Amino acid sequence: MCQTGDDGETEGAIVTDQWKKEVEDALTVMGGLQARQGRVLKEHSEWLQEHDRTMARIEASLAGQAAAGKATDERIEKLLGRVENSL
Repeated sequence: MCQTGDDGETEGAIVTDQWKKEVEDALTVMGGLQARQGRVLKEHSEWLQEHDRTMARIEASLAGQAAAGKATDERIEKLLGRVENSL
């Protein structure tokens, strides 16, 4: 048997109303968290794509610098060979 509270409602109704409010609040919070997680995932995906593009540019630049360094080293070797041969 349910007891009647001071405001005329039964305790069971009060508990049910509180439970419904807590569940609604929890669902609202969960919805907000899911929305935030979706935004963060999208932002991270965009950042990762930009990072990959930047790393590809850096790797290409390093490869170009390595090739230029190798060409410079070869020219130096040729010049040193000429100097040594002229002595």
